[in-house]
Amino acid sequence: MAQLRELGQQEYPQSQDLSYPYPRFSLAERDRRWAAVREEMAKAGVDVLVGSNNTGHWDHWQSDIRYLTQIGGHSVDAAMVFPIDGEPTGFAINDLYWGIAAPFWLRDLRPTNWRWGEAIGKRLLELAADLGRDDLTIAVTGLAGVLRAPEGVVSWGTLEKIKELMPRAWIVNGTDICRYPRYVKSQEEIDVLQKSVGIIEKAVDAMAATARPGVRESVVYANMIGAMIADGGEIPTMLSWLSGPWGHISRRLTIATQRVLVEGDAILDEIEARYVGYCAQQDQPLFIGPAPREAHDMFKWQMDAVDAGMEVLAPGHTFQEVIDAARNAAKGSDRYVTGLTMHGRGLGDDWPLIVAGGAAGGTGTLLDRMVGENTVFVLKPSVRPKNSTYRGDSLTWADTVRVTATGAVRMGKRPRALVEIG
Repeated sequence: MAQLRELGQQEYPQSQDLSYPYPRFSLAERDRRWAAVREEMAKAGVDVLVGSNNTGHWDHWQSDIRYLTQIGGHSVDAAMVFPIDGEPTGFAINDLYWGIAAPFWLRDLRPTNWRWGEAIGKRLLELAADLGRDDLTIAVTGLAGVLRAPEGVVSWGTLEKIKELMPRAWIVNGTDICRYPRYVKSQEEIDVLQKSVGIIEKAVDAMAATARPGVRESVVYANMIGAMIADGGEIPTMLSWLSGPWGHISRRLTIATQRVLVEGDAILDEIEARYVGYCAQQDQPLFIGPAPREAHDMFKWQMDAVDAGMEVLAPGHTFQEVIDAARNAAKGSDRYVTGLTMHGRGLGDDWPLIVAGGAAGGTGTLLDRMVGENTVFVLKPSVRPKNSTYRGDSLTWADTVRVTATGAVRMGKRPRALVEIG
């Protein structure tokens, strides 16, 4: 093994990196996470958990690596070898990329020079030598069943190199090993998510201050992203955008275009802010001018669905009960239907995922599970006209909520309202 550094030791101490106000998690939080994940490894009979680089889906697909190492953010490639006993190893392309936070958790940080499988395999060979056997059970997180990528996100070449270097090893899928420990949040994680919510609300303020007739949508979007970065947010972050005249809303856009806003336009959005990698989410509809009566009618039904979902999003209830409550909210309407989208909040690819009132993606068993205390979700029921399936016809207002012993609590502070400009 490479010579271990002292905790907190930076690669270039003369640069005074330790003086930078960079947020990081405590050693107590590290130890809590490591113990929880190792308990899952023991249950599964796993000797070592491996994570390899994939910065896809706004950095979500490296979430397990960041959860255990603090390496990541800004699309920095990262990897890890996490044994059930002993020192974990964190990897980045070179020493410029494992960042300021990771050395406070890890003594063993190594460069890969872009050869991820080779670097991971070398560390696995060291572990095999230490244990006196090379038939290790190696769980690879992301191999299959990823929340938004059920077929997996691991590079074929990386996996083949690991198999070449460890031919007697038994390689299994390790996605569930971090999934369930990450589902329940510590107070430190909840505090960081609360900061993310605050950053989102500054972005909403920036949208409301900028969106006017004659202003390009890209300028509004840029002001929202700028507000996030100014308050400590990371990029990439997800800010989806639908816009246009009410009744003729655009498809979902990955970024706002240079279209000029006009009176009567609406902006529908999903806003995430990444803070230390953690993403809360809110949806806030905005109208240029008074919102149409239909939008106000839909908003009333949508708030009924939010209230119904909040009422049963509590320990002692199942996810199916939450789905049914939101879906049934508009039963009294002859014009609209309501449904539920809800997913975990945290490092980005957090269990579970409910879309269109059902389990989605690589969620695994869900509908018979009970809602857990100290979990965090974005709760976003939607309302749409009956017989419509087009997303632009629907209306969604959403907030991030945390589940306490007595029920769900909003983490946002902004009013439950449509934003109307002018």
